[in-house]
Amino acid sequence: MTINFSAVLDALSAPYTERWTNSASDARECLALVDLYVRMAWTLTLCESRRTGGHHRPVSTPGMGTMLAVVRAAQKDSTFGSDPLGAALRAATADLVQAIDTFRAPQFNSLTAVRNRLDHGEALSTKEAEASELAERLRQLCTAMQAALTQKLGAFAFGASGEQEVLLSVGTDSLSLKPLWVALDQAPHAGLYGHAGKDEVNYLIPGNHQRSSRSIDKMTASERDWLAEAGKQGALSRFAKQVTADVAAYTEDHTAPDYHFGDDEEAGWLVVPWTRATSDQNQPRLDRFRVSQTDEKQWRDPNNQWRPYTAFLKEISNWPVLARRIGIGLAEASRSRRNEETARLGAAPSNARGPARLVEVDSDLKPVSGESFDLQDRIDKACELVKPSTEVFFLVGQAGLGKTELMMSSAQERAKLLEVTPDDPRPLYLFVSSTGRTLASLEDAVNSALNITKLLSSQSARVLCRNGLLVLIVDGFDELLGSSGYENALGSLEPWFRDLGGKGVVVASARSSYYLTQYQRSLANSTGLNVEHTLIELQPWSRADAEKFLEDMGTPTGTATDLSERDWRLLGIPFFAKAFAAWRQTHAGLQGNQPLFEIVVGQYLDREASKLTDEHHGAPLLNLAELRTLFAEVAEMMLQQRTREVELPELVQCAQMATGIEHLELQRPGLTNRLSAICAMAVSTSTTKKFSFSHEVMLDCFVTIVVENALRRGGDFSGVRRVLELAKIQADVFEWITERCPAETVACVQQLAVLGASPEVPLALRENMGTWWSTLLRRSQGVPPSRRAVGLFMGTIELTDGDWAELSLVDCQVEFLKVPAHGTHRIRVAGTRIGLLAGEDASRIKATVVDVAPELVGALQVGSEWNDAKRAVRAWFVEQGMATTEIAHGDVEALDAADYFLGKIERSSHIQVVVKEQGHLPDDGRLSWVGHYESVVWLAFLDRLTRHKLAHWESIQASGQAKVRLVFDVAPAKIRQRAIDNSKVAAFWAEMERAP
Repeated sequence: MTINFSAVLDALSAPYTERWTNSASDARECLALVDLYVRMAWTLTLCESRRTGGHHRPVSTPGMGTMLAVVRAAQKDSTFGSDPLGAALRAATADLVQAIDTFRAPQFNSLTAVRNRLDHGEALSTKEAEASELAERLRQLCTAMQAALTQKLGAFAFGASGEQEVLLSVGTDSLSLKPLWVALDQAPHAGLYGHAGKDEVNYLIPGNHQRSSRSIDKMTASERDWLAEAGKQGALSRFAKQVTADVAAYTEDHTAPDYHFGDDEEAGWLVVPWTRATSDQNQPRLDRFRVSQTDEKQWRDPNNQWRPYTAFLKEISNWPVLARRIGIGLAEASRSRRNEETARLGAAPSNARGPARLVEVDSDLKPVSGESFDLQDRIDKACELVKPSTEVFFLVGQAGLGKTELMMSSAQERAKLLEVTPDDPRPLYLFVSSTGRTLASLEDAVNSALNITKLLSSQSARVLCRNGLLVLIVDGFDELLGSSGYENALGSLEPWFRDLGGKGVVVASARSSYYLTQYQRSLANSTGLNVEHTLIELQPWSRADAEKFLEDMGTPTGTATDLSERDWRLLGIPFFAKAFAAWRQTHAGLQGNQPLFEIVVGQYLDREASKLTDEHHGAPLLNLAELRTLFAEVAEMMLQQRTREVELPELVQCAQMATGIEHLELQRPGLTNRLSAICAMAVSTSTTKKFSFSHEVMLDCFVTIVVENALRRGGDFSGVRRVLELAKIQADVFEWITERCPAETVACVQQLAVLGASPEVPLALRENMGTWWSTLLRRSQGVPPSRRAVGLFMGTIELTDGDWAELSLVDCQVEFLKVPAHGTHRIRVAGTRIGLLAGEDASRIKATVVDVAPELVGALQVGSEWNDAKRAVRAWFVEQGMATTEIAHGDVEALDAADYFLGKIERSSHIQVVVKEQGHLPDDGRLSWVGHYESVVWLAFLDRLTRHKLAHWESIQASGQAKVRLVFDVAPAKIRQRAIDNSKVAAFWAEMERAP
């Protein structure tokens, strides 16, 4: 493409001149066009200076004063413009500079005076005549500047030649404009150098809001050298990207504003004119920023004082008001929780509180150390540090332990603090609750939590989170997202993680079982997330803690002496301890105690029954038995639909089944309408009413009743099987069922434990039966509840010596299998995958375990020795005569090492693989498993991953030596599973299998 340079000038000017209205409002548009013409002159001068050996070079963020200084200096350089093209350029820029220097207007004796007035946010003139005259003088200046360029350079040819080469030429003489200009196939035909960062050059394309960019890495060595100084000055350019991206969240259309770099006394400043959207009216602003000599990002406040950049974000977020409104919302939510709890318990509220002990745990939920964990302190410190990854604190624990209360009280406390002392550097906590609602996405949840503030959107909340001013707290993450949270644990968090870009802090809570299964699995199958997880577990109370709490509640411990050991363990969970204390208050004269399960269910039924009464006579519309059946029907429907809510018509349908009455309004007038009293408005819509259990524990209780009812029907237990096929059921449910129906449970498990290996067997059934089987095993102190189990997915199996001789586990999955320390038992494990096989010594495992497949054993613990290297595990079985020597194919060590490393990465997916840039070896103790093989094996593994484009390296900010992060482009789990639908994965393994 080659056209006259005059056509390029016209096309570049058009987006500005077409907006002229020949009125006073043209002034700003004219000043922008003046900047464009100066930028043209500056870039052309630099290119000519480079050709003639001059010393001028591009700077990262040129302002008008900087650009004009270069143009003026070139006029004094005798070597500049020694050939026809250069002479024309010299003459054109001289005329352009003269037009600027001779500019005058009413009240302004120079162009600089006009620009300074605008940059300081002042009106140019309040008098219409003066403003119109100024606009006319500026239009004349623009016309003169374009004429200077057109008359001297307009007949020259402009176009691209070769790979990305851009030339301005006349006859045989040509001037390379690369890399300061880019040629385009359509109007405006060209883009000009805007600014340079460390990694790329950004180009200004008038009329196009999307600036073009070009990677510096893809430029020639000479171009990179010429731009070296601009790259060094890239800190302000990078800051400009951050500021405009942050400011966009506070504008009406969320579009990044334009900006420019200051001149003269404002040299080195970033100037951003923008319009802040508020609930009342839009607010024009002009803000200035800089990067200080100590690399601190700063904002110039209205008092002309330089303050930290976070002060700017606080100012535009109306920080103290935001803190107060968040506090108001939390106070209201806290009152609602207390009122709900008081109504459910049927007793006066109490200020008694038990301890909240947190410990840091590993991915298997085993304590990292014995030290207590201060969550608020760790959150605040993580916000202060410059870290390479977004920090996620994942709080786990049983339902009812008090995770919600802990996090809500922390958020409320912080809001009160920052309302009074807004200059405190610690962050606000944005608490997003799961109570009584299931939402389509985390975005809905955040917007719901922000509604009360009228100040923030989810976009501006992300900005504050990225900058360490706001911490997102997602309470009950598994409950919040309903079935979608179980199907795709990262589905809603992932967009937040990506938008945070490795910055900020997020806190999420969920049941321990949810983290161990769905969330870990999603992490292992994700790619490109720059997230580091710290796992914290909320501990149950000790018996002493529970006894003290009961005494503080006015319940002497002597009244609880007849409780079962299981119930005492439940009293270590605050939900049950409160329920028991309240029950004792209302049954003070009663001798003995009901089981805790019946206490909790009874309290819930009493509360809901009070809402379902005849409005005329006050008589109950459902008796307690019918109400119990109603909620059991609801729980089963929730299992079937894999949700935690049902709509009002579905609730009516459950009432019909509970009462056996098809036309409720005929025989129970008013019941249909009164059922809406136990529903709440759905968050996602304004018209739909939905029912959800007030606490996750209550759902577990009524699921227990569903299974129990099916169990007591006996027969072939097909009803039980049908329920267990619906969805994954919590382990607590099987504990209760086993305690309430011991004989039926044993008969059922023995009959249903043989599922077979058919893929048609639902996963939920395999997991639920495995959990039930393991529950019975623990209750019988390590004696198997059945002598045969086929196709079950089990957790921990610790077998003991007892009244059993043989156990057959066929085609099962077992996380941990420990053989008995004594006795002559036989355990057949044909086709069973075992995460960890453990025994007191080699002879015990050899004498006990038969039909083992070494390739299905993930790790081996013999006495105190542990090994999880695939090759070493197989070698041990061969040495014991439990397996034959495998004929080696390919590079056996490389294949074993790849499987080992990928397995470690998959199981530790909450930890980033960060290594030294030089040598690619880690200095993080959590990656000590890398040392299991020689470093050359680890490096070869990394080389194969990156060569086959399964992963790539990403530089990170870190203290000490330069470090890089391994970013997977294909999920580690898929690579390890040798996904046949991915050619890159296939090539990765094939390379090692072909090796001699």
